[in-house]
Amino acid sequence: MSNVPNDPHRLRYENPFDAITDDPAEAADLQYRSRVMAALREYFKAKALSQADIGEVLGVPQPRVSELMTGKITALSSATLNGYMGRIRVGIMVSFEPEPIGRIEARAVEYA
Repeated sequence: MSNVPNDPHRLRYENPFDAITDDPAEAADLQYRSRVMAALREYFKAKALSQADIGEVLGVPQPRVSELMTGKITALSSATLNGYMGRIRVGIMVSFEPEPIGRIEARAVEYA
């Protein structure tokens, strides 16, 4: 494939996970998990927590924390990530901008 931006033979994806699966639902779930993981990593970084601290807060062993912090998307399900957010009383705030390509962003926010 060429690196020329207007090359008709170049593959283009709005969701990068479309490149690894033909199932749109799976691609959407992978994208969701990657954004939630990134939001959680930013949250823990802002709190200056070590991996040991994160493991204690989440109630999981260090290898699981490592998977989260290194972005191993296939190791953690959406349900697991949602459970982590519940344990630390954090939700995900999602924003959507329809132009130019339907940009979606997520960030972790604490709730009472």
